Amino acid sequence: MHDADSASPTARVPLSLAFSLFAAVSTSVVAVGASAISALTRRASAQASASSGVVSIGTSIGVTL
Repeated sequence: MHDADSASPTARVPLSLAFSLFAAVSTSVVAVGASAISALTRRASAQASASSGVVSIGTSIGVTL
């Protein structure tokens, strides 16, 4: 009975350590993923605005002609 009690705190320490490590890794993964998504979104919006600018220039040229 005493062995089970002494084994329980030592089993709890690696579990909390593993949980904190997992929390840190998941937080960094989420941060990296969010920055990658925002970079992709920024690039896509820049491409969309550039293509809409080309379309508006083409439309104005077509209207002028």
